Amino acid sequence: MREVFLRPQRPGDDARIAALQKRTLMLGQPPPQPIADLDEYLSLFRSYYVTQEPDATAIVVDRQGRTVGYMLGATDGEACDHWTRRAALKLAARWAGRWPSYDAYTRRFYALRLRDAYEVVRRPTGAGVPAHLHWNLLPTARGWAWREILRHFAGYVRSRGQSAFYGEMAVEDRRKDGSFLNWVGFRCVGSAPHHTLTALLGRPIWRVTVLLKIEDLVC
Repeated sequence: MREVFLRPQRPGDDARIAALQKRTLMLGQPPPQPIADLDEYLSLFRSYYVTQEPDATAIVVDRQGRTVGYMLGATDGEACDHWTRRAALKLAARWAGRWPSYDAYTRRFYALRLRDAYEVVRRPTGAGVPAHLHWNLLPTARGWAWREILRHFAGYVRSRGQSAFYGEMAVEDRRKDGSFLNWVGFRCVGSAPHHTLTALLGRPIWRVTVLLKIEDLVC
């Protein structure tokens, strides 16, 4: 019996996605301390998707209708990068003006995120594939949700005339080769230290980039 379902985006879902972002920010857990301007920061990672490619956005709900996850995706990588850069510059200007008033934990968090962002820009991943997928699930939703998300996004990517997509996730050190995703057809194309989570959680965390050719999807 299916335990979760995907439904299209509808009014009010941006707030649901934002709540899940905050709830799972630290490798599935909320941050241990408040972070100033966190809502503005997290909007950077969803605004393009929910406004520019809403057909690739879906909400994961359980049998009781509760939101337990989401997926965000894009097939126009260049447009997404341009949108995100503009939004990031506006956010950087806000940080610069408010930095003296931030508490030590907030300053440390943002300084670490800037370090991670610099490495992403310096060493881009994705293997030249424009389509990419973001997903987030509560632990109770994993399993069926994986299959539904991948099928849904694969169909969307195919409808746009593309044949592959990639995704990035934060994982424990022991999983940094991405092999735990081989069962659905993903292959690891890159990994790098996740400086923010490593420093704040006190153990090695990696950013792993995985690529999936739609013809290799096995679920």
